[in-house]
Amino acid sequence: MQNSLNLNNIDVVFFNSKIDTPNKLNSTLVDKLDMLRKEHQNQVESIIDSLDDIERQTNTQLSQEALRRVRASISIWLEKAKDIRCNLKKNFSTISEVILDRGTHVSSVRASVNRHGQWHNLDYYKILSDSSQYQAVSSFDRYKDELYFIISNMLEQKDLSYQKGTLDSIKNILEKRVEEIYITAYNIGSNTYFKDLIQDIDFWNKMKREWGKGAGYKQRIANHSELWFLNQDYNTFDTQNSEILNNMWKNLLIEINELIEDKQ
Repeated sequence: MQNSLNLNNIDVVFFNSKIDTPNKLNSTLVDKLDMLRKEHQNQVESIIDSLDDIERQTNTQLSQEALRRVRASISIWLEKAKDIRCNLKKNFSTISEVILDRGTHVSSVRASVNRHGQWHNLDYYKILSDSSQYQAVSSFDRYKDELYFIISNMLEQKDLSYQKGTLDSIKNILEKRVEEIYITAYNIGSNTYFKDLIQDIDFWNKMKREWGKGAGYKQRIANHSELWFLNQDYNTFDTQNSEILNNMWKNLLIEINELIEDKQ
């Protein structure tokens, strides 16, 4: 009977109230209750562990699905962005435009000439920097804004919250790297010509002698300035400087791609 019911391991206690003291029974009952509590505790802990495993698995699946969707959207942008190039072109031509502008007073032109191009109302080197930066912004800013919009849109989607860290990282890298590109464009705009231009005493003296020759002073200064730059190897400079900016853009795309690539 005992074997057929598989009762071999059951601790059975008999109590005879006439001769047995209740202390032993009480102790046995307490032990039984403790064992029962521990058994239930183990079961609860086992259930919790199982639920944790399920939650982790679910979170991983949701995170992977979110990453897949992020990757799909960003990859489309990357495919377009890889063909974007900045082609700097004759940023010195803006100098003539500023000189000939009706808002530029002839006294400002003369003051700039007398100071080798450095005057607060007409600064050759700042014009070069501004023009170079403007061309870089014109090349990259539209695509930067496009990705920024894509990221902002995805950050508002609850089911993509599992990849919020990735999206925030992409946005931060985008802002930082593009700003670095624009700063570099600004610096190389004037640095390319600064030393040769500011130290060309013959050039500045030639322009100083234009003062007092009558009407057309601004036009003569504009012509001299344009000719000086045209006599430089400006095509090579433009190509080299463009390549610097394009390599920075290329490195930005590589950084973004590394954040969304499948590391499994």
